[in-house]
Amino acid sequence: PINGVPLLQIWLDLLEREGIEAVLLNVSRHADMVEDFLRGRNWNIEICLVREANPLGHAGTVLANRDFIQEEDSFFVFYADNLVDASFDELLAFHRGHSGVLSMALFRTAVPRSSGIVDLAPDGRIRHFEEKPLNPRGNLANAGIYVARPRLLDAIPLGPFPVDFGRDVFPRIVGRMYGQVLDGYLQDIGTPAALLQGCYDWEARMRSRDSFDVAIREAK
Repeated sequence: PINGVPLLQIWLDLLEREGIEAVLLNVSRHADMVEDFLRGRNWNIEICLVREANPLGHAGTVLANRDFIQEEDSFFVFYADNLVDASFDELLAFHRGHSGVLSMALFRTAVPRSSGIVDLAPDGRIRHFEEKPLNPRGNLANAGIYVARPRLLDAIPLGPFPVDFGRDVFPRIVGRMYGQVLDGYLQDIGTPAALLQGCYDWEARMRSRDSFDVAIREAK
């Protein structure tokens, strides 16, 4: 929970707000709890819940569920263990402006050794990617948000599982993927200190948003 609100609810509310019509949600642990949570509310978004007995990895899940997205011109991939408040319009427009396999949302990290670090060409093409490098080239990091074309599936190995995008896929498509800094807020909440920071930030963001909504209503 983030200040009492389940992280999954925050993500689904965000995707609804951003106009996402359908989402495939992969669950390998606590699937019953997730299913009970989803049944407790009417969502304005189609949710397909997939249970994985053995985790396939970020990329392995996409490949195993290729029927969900292969008819689309492009599709999103989200790592839903981050706390995010962002617009995806700029990333999608950027993606439509090139013919690469994938567009990666980026953010600047204070701890580059804990992230996938990219080196960008002037046109936004990713010319180098390294997962959790010992000697980072910079601090421009993978935000765990992608827009991809179905031919990304051809670059995903068939195993051994789990198959990870950062370790097993991105090195194969360097030069054919592009990156853009995310328009919004992202916080990795993978440590107690980071979670505490995320909760603090989120309270401030929600308070600011409520004040803005009140100002709009009063103006009307």
